[in-house]
Amino acid sequence: SEREILQLFYVFTGGREWGTDFQKHWENVNTKTCDLPGVSCGGDGEVIAITPNNAKLCAGSSDCHGLPSEIGMLRSLQIIGLSGASKLTGTLPPEWGKLEKLNVLKLDKCSSLKGAIPTEIGNLKSLKILDLSSSGFTGQLPSELGQLSDLTTLNLSLNSFRGSIPSEISQMKSLKQLVLSRCKLKGRIPENIQNLQQLENLELYGNNLTGPIPSNLMGMVSLKRLDMFSNKLTSSLPAELGLLKNLQIIHLKENRLSGTIPAVIGVLPSLTWFDVSNNNITGTIDPIFGSSSSLVDLKLGGNRIHGPIPNTLCSNKKIHEGLASKYGCDAILCPLGTYSKEGYAT
Repeated sequence: SEREILQLFYVFTGGREWGTDFQKHWENVNTKTCDLPGVSCGGDGEVIAITPNNAKLCAGSSDCHGLPSEIGMLRSLQIIGLSGASKLTGTLPPEWGKLEKLNVLKLDKCSSLKGAIPTEIGNLKSLKILDLSSSGFTGQLPSELGQLSDLTTLNLSLNSFRGSIPSEISQMKSLKQLVLSRCKLKGRIPENIQNLQQLENLELYGNNLTGPIPSNLMGMVSLKRLDMFSNKLTSSLPAELGLLKNLQIIHLKENRLSGTIPAVIGVLPSLTWFDVSNNNITGTIDPIFGSSSSLVDLKLGGNRIHGPIPNTLCSNKKIHEGLASKYGCDAILCPLGTYSKEGYAT
């Protein structure tokens, strides 16, 4: 029965340490399944959510046996929310791939979980939010993630994966948030990532990604944030970035980018933050950047950009909180041969 499966979950995760309010209900055989704290039911009385907020899962580590595979038998389950269960041990059971109605799976900040993401994750065809960030997952990212065509949020940041970003990720046509930062990923960014036309937030920073930024990004028409700092990306900034009219943030510092800054980036109508500091960029700054009505952060230090700096930038009162009114052009970029840790006078 559903109650027996939930009781197994309670025992496996050291339920007696969850807290007194949980204990008095979960250990009372007369408490109805739908009245258990942290459990929600649908109109037909079947369990649709397991969200034991504030429960101290596995607080007594000797009583922790991980996540029971039998949860996969709760076929009406739509939400599993176990965020912040830092002492929860074990792995993600492959049997959970049977949860065909699951919409939300949140195991973020479960830092004691380990093992690979099972390939059966691709069977969760109703999944919309998958958050496994700040946990202990390892192994390669399964290509089966590409089967999650309804997924809108994928956050796998702060884990210790190996290998590269699977190209199948481009099949997730509903994706709006893709966060794979600080995952120890290597290799190139898949060229077909441009197929993610609904994507608004792309965070790949803090990895060991190599190769160029894909030039065929024109399809990512919804993109607002492009965050790939602290990788090993090479080649030049693609001029195609200037075609993504919704871009607000371009954060590419601490890579190995070269070439010049395309002027077309300066006319992006919503761009507020442009940081390409600590690369190998050369050339000059196009005056068009000074005409931007939206730009407030412009970080270019640690490159080989030379003057003259356009007067339109030196008199811009929005950039760097109006520091240009005090320091003039030095508030935009320190001259070659001089140094400030911010890259500009403060």
